Amino acid sequence: MKKILSVLLLISVLSGCKNNKPFKAPDFNIPAADGTNCSLKAEKGKVILVELWAVTCPYCLKQAKELEELAGKIDPSKISILSVHARGGKDVADRVNKKISHKNIKVCLDEKTLWKKMKDLPERFQPRGIPHMMIIDKDGMIRQVYRGLTKAAVLEKNLKSFL
Repeated sequence: MKKILSVLLLISVLSGCKNNKPFKAPDFNIPAADGTNCSLKAEKGKVILVELWAVTCPYCLKQAKELEELAGKIDPSKISILSVHARGGKDVADRVNKKISHKNIKVCLDEKTLWKKMKDLPERFQPRGIPHMMIIDKDGMIRQVYRGLTKAAVLEKNLKSFL
């Protein structure tokens, strides 16, 4: 009887994991550290990696190094990296620019605009902490979410799978 209950519980858990459908990413328009703006609309037609992070987060600083490595391996005409600093807006631009400087990474300075929009996403896409990353396909659909530190090689492989 215990084995049957265990199997039924396992089936129940696994059937709840089937909802891997993509979901439309919310567009945003926030300042960039270089004085321009960051938006998904501006990156239309590319595969996009959006990262939420903060300069005060130790795991985020490790992730920044992984993003720098990743940035050297992508074709920026096909893949965009938007690194969204989740706190402080333009006031932290200097500190943020010292941590991420690769030309293939666009550093965005949020005042919680994107964070608020993400609360309207289905729970499986919502940030639970930082670093939080999403791969958005060429059609603007969220395809994958990463919570916590993720290696550059994993991100590269998965980004390229959506080209």
